[in-house]
Amino acid sequence: MTMLARALAALALSAGLALGTAAPAQAAPPNCDRPAGPAMPSGEVVTRSQIEGAHRELTDYLEKVRAYFACLEQENKNVAAEAQQAVAGYERAKAAYERLIR
Repeated sequence: MTMLARALAALALSAGLALGTAAPAQAAPPNCDRPAGPAMPSGEVVTRSQIEGAHRELTDYLEKVRAYFACLEQENKNVAAEAQQAVAGYERAKAAYERLIR
C-alpha cells in the first residue's frame, strides 16, 4: 500500500470506519446549517414573559444544535467513505498499471 493510500486509510479509520466495510457515500443531509444562538434577555430586570420566551428559544436552539451535530457526524462518515472509495480506486488503477509494465 502506498504512502497516500495508507494516509487515506488512516483517515478513514480515524472516522471510525474499517476499510472495505463502509456503506456507499450518500449526499449530506440538507440541514447542516449551523444554528444561530438565541437572543437572551439582558439587563437587571426580566419579566416572566421574557424568561418563558427565552426558555422556549433556548430549547429550540438546543434541538437544532443536536440535529446539526448529527448532520456533521453523517457528513464525516460520508467523506470517510468517499476517501475509502478513492483509495480502492487508486489501488485498482495501480494494480492494473503494474500488470501492464511487467
